[in-house]
Amino acid sequence: MDWISSAILLGYFIGLLALANSQDKGLKKAVRQVLTYPFSVTTVEEDTPATSTRWLLLLRAMLLTLVVGIFVYGAIGLYARTMPPLPTGEALLDPLPTEQNAQYALVVGSLAALWGGAILFSGALRRGIQRAIGQSGTFNADSWVHRLALVLAICVTTSTLIDYLLLGGLEGVAQNLDAQSVNVQLTLLNLALLLVAAAFGVGLFVRRSVLETLQRLGLRRPTTADILWGTGMAFFMLGIAFVFGLSLTLFQTPEQIAAQSSASQELARALSGSFLLVFAASISAAVGEEILFRGALQPVFGLIPTTIFFALIHSQYTFTPSSLVIIVVGGLLGWLKNRQSTTAAIIAHFLYNFVQLALLFLVIQLEQSGFFPIPTPEAIIVGFRALFG
Repeated sequence: MDWISSAILLGYFIGLLALANSQDKGLKKAVRQVLTYPFSVTTVEEDTPATSTRWLLLLRAMLLTLVVGIFVYGAIGLYARTMPPLPTGEALLDPLPTEQNAQYALVVGSLAALWGGAILFSGALRRGIQRAIGQSGTFNADSWVHRLALVLAICVTTSTLIDYLLLGGLEGVAQNLDAQSVNVQLTLLNLALLLVAAAFGVGLFVRRSVLETLQRLGLRRPTTADILWGTGMAFFMLGIAFVFGLSLTLFQTPEQIAAQSSASQELARALSGSFLLVFAASISAAVGEEILFRGALQPVFGLIPTTIFFALIHSQYTFTPSSLVIIVVGGLLGWLKNRQSTTAAIIAHFLYNFVQLALLFLVIQLEQSGFFPIPTPEAIIVGFRALFG
């Protein structure tokens, strides 16, 4: 994705969050809105019912665009199969998905669109979700912010699954990752998107000040307890991942392990291109994901739903045993956030990522230097490469 497309997407996303927060607590003064959000400009000092209705209609239209878009995205596979080759001889999608996978993608996109539309317009469904979450979260069936968060979660999860289907499973995901160029700028862009979703999603400048936003997200200056708990949890999670990786070698052949970990290995290798990229990828994933998932979403949706969503977006582990490790890691990070703070969870997540990527970087350098005359032991491959999270 180029920078222009990213900027357009970012502006659209900020507009959605602004309108949703404004519907929850009324628009502020015009000058303040102009300075903070591009889509929430009003020409009067305070919002009026007519103006509020106009913003609500705009918000609904933008959300419906997302819902319809996820259906169209699911239908792209079938559409691509019916289109003749381009003048260059290339297909619309490369590689072209099988007809069965394209049909699956259409079904997934259709179900997600129906589910997203139902959440938008069915108060009974939202109240059922609120009862299901119960005391573990603060989900409000009448909140447009919470409604938006659910729709976006569905869209993100569905797009991940559709990518998996259209690319042809883990092997296709691995090839796609291999073809992508991962750099520091891209990791910083991903970090910015996650921070925007978290900070503006909880109402920065509309419902909360900067200090109130930091408190809502569970962020604080690292304390001694945060550092100790974060470090201890990181190495505990590393131990779980390593033991799980070793256990796979007892029950699966090297070929099965290689097939299941192909996408995660490609991602890890792409991120291990340089030590600077290792650090940037580790810190950006830890900061962005923890602030969004544990800071912004977990207080609303609870520990278990947030952990499941966290695992589902890691497409490199889709439908593999390693998904269990990501669920466990996500659950432990969520518990740590509740026990200490989001800051402690960031420390744990950073160390968990950094230790594995730094070790992989070292292994790759030793392999390239000829230090390892034989293939790297399977235990190292499984423990430090295939299970990178």
